[in-house]
Amino acid sequence: MNIFKTKGFDTLIGKDTVIKGLMVLNGTTVIDGHFDGESIHSDQNADSKKKDTLHVNGTVCVEKVIISHDLTVCGAVTAKEVRVEGTLAVKGTAKLTADVVYYRTLVIEPGAVILAQLKHLDHVSEGEQV
Repeated sequence: MNIFKTKGFDTLIGKDTVIKGLMVLNGTTVIDGHFDGESIHSDQNADSKKKDTLHVNGTVCVEKVIISHDLTVCGAVTAKEVRVEGTLAVKGTAKLTADVVYYRTLVIEPGAVILAQLKHLDHVSEGEQV
């Protein structure tokens, strides 16, 4: 199993595309371009059988990234908070910068840069809101 390989997608943001605002995911989204906005999060009203997955090959600059399944970072992600309920995979070409990153499973390739406080979702301090 190659966790860094994208097998199909529902939404593609092309490499020459710049989007600003709020992004609500429903399915697999690939960002090859640039997203600058408030947050990226999974659609709470979507079909729960569909797993929201985000692949960032370009750049993302937001306050929060909240993903109900998996996040693969190959490019650059800058956020105050990142929460990944599934697997957070950081490829060797990636730079992840955040105040705090909450994850369930973490995979880091050699060469990856992570500038953040890392917290496992199963071991968050009592009273701390996630």
